[in-house]
Amino acid sequence: ITLEPPPPCDSGMTNLYSSEFYALMRERLKPGGIVCQWVPMHETAASQWKMMIAAAEREFPEVSLWEPNNGEAIIVGSTAPLKIDFHQLAERIADVRIRPSLTDVGLGSASALLSTYINSGKTLRNFVAGVPALTDDRAQIEFSLPYSDRHIFNFDLEPISTPIAPLLANVTEPDLKELANNRQSMKLLRQAMQAKVDGDGKKAEVLIDNALVLVRDNEFFEYAKKHADQVLE
Repeated sequence: ITLEPPPPCDSGMTNLYSSEFYALMRERLKPGGIVCQWVPMHETAASQWKMMIAAAEREFPEVSLWEPNNGEAIIVGSTAPLKIDFHQLAERIADVRIRPSLTDVGLGSASALLSTYINSGKTLRNFVAGVPALTDDRAQIEFSLPYSDRHIFNFDLEPISTPIAPLLANVTEPDLKELANNRQSMKLLRQAMQAKVDGDGKKAEVLIDNALVLVRDNEFFEYAKKHADQVLE
């Protein structure tokens, strides 16, 4: 099940990010099925954003967090541990009906897509520990000001980023090397965002240049180099 409803701060949308909604989806999954949900970070208070993650953690035994770009995050919920066949994923991405769209945003390979993984399991649970899960009867996000707390930024996720290798199957040493380069490029992008927030635009540009060295011919980083102000906002 995949979905991308409007942001939870919009009237009537909070219930599509609540524990009760995740429970409904979990009940409808087939064995081995997963739920893939957008959890926006852009202009979202950190404490409120964690409530959405906590809601998924409350209903799914397995939850992983992914961050494909600066202001967006994805959670994947399942009833069984996630195991990813690297070569099968690479073959699916190579499909001419799929690859062009992913390439446009810099995710045109298995390594690039997998580099957006942040963490799962205990590390993610500890990250949201102490934060109440978003529920239908306590939909605080819908009634809160977006500036009621410090915003969540992509660089806030760097300290909790963990290796994805334990989730992979059918992966070779060259695959792992390419994946390491892509993950390092994402780390540099988060550092560039932090530099931009700190007011150091020059440092942000250098960091993006360094990322591009690691992932040559990546359309997203090529665009980021030319339009850093748009990408790092």
